[in-house]
Amino acid sequence: MEHQLANDLVFSLAQTDDTFLGIGTVAAGNVALRSGRCPMFVDIRNPYGVSLCNYALQDVHTAPDELRLNLTADRMESGIMEWLLHEIRPRYNTTDWTQPPQPATNTTLELAVTPLSRTIGGHTAQGFSYQYTYHSDDIPVYK
Repeated sequence: MEHQLANDLVFSLAQTDDTFLGIGTVAAGNVALRSGRCPMFVDIRNPYGVSLCNYALQDVHTAPDELRLNLTADRMESGIMEWLLHEIRPRYNTTDWTQPPQPATNTTLELAVTPLSRTIGGHTAQGFSYQYTYHSDDIPVYK
């Protein structure tokens, strides 16, 4: 799935079936800005050992000055927590590991990509800027 933005930017979004993997290739005209070999995306895990996975595109808005993606995700409870035991050993979230990922209700992630130009020393470069906006009523994150 390719999206055209101003400054002759072309973005491809990587996904398999219903799972969004991230930003794939990006080009400004005939100049490749990034390879799609390893999609660029976030890894969200909170201090309680809850991680988000299986992101799904809910809405894509494309305009010349912005590409905006709205995503939902599943949650998986397992793994290392940020808290330490008094023996200075990590704590683990030991919920039922036989459970598959569950829908992360009331949790959304928005990715906004905008084209940008910078002139440095008389040379103009074309590129892009991106920002994630995370909202969840149930899964707090702090970094």
